[in-house]
Amino acid sequence: MYQGFDFSSLNGGAANLSFSDLASLAGRTCGRLSRLWEIEKASPSDAPRTVSVWASPISSTNFSASRPPVFHPPIAPFRLSRIFGTGGEIGLGASVQLSARASLFGSVENSSTFGGDTHSYGEKVGLRVNW
Repeated sequence: MYQGFDFSSLNGGAANLSFSDLASLAGRTCGRLSRLWEIEKASPSDAPRTVSVWASPISSTNFSASRPPVFHPPIAPFRLSRIFGTGGEIGLGASVQLSARASLFGSVENSSTFGGDTHSYGEKVGLRVNW
């Protein structure tokens, strides 16, 4: 995937933000392993409920990252860095069908660069309702 843009100045109210000749060329390879089970019926006339679990490994490479955006004044409460190189991510999750229209789900993700010090963690928990 290639993306590029140039904004000399954006005003966010509290600060100005500038992206100067931002360009990125990235590639990504993904996979997904999953398993589905049927669990007991709530009543004999109901369809069986399901439980699913999955794992999704991802490998990504950023071949040409530009410099990060610049804040004026520098108010960002986090460190902006140039992400360049190869990294990976693993995601694990599960979903349990509560009824024909509702299921409970959760997932966790861990991302990091290979040989670097950039990592992130994420989690999601929710109730999915079909109308």
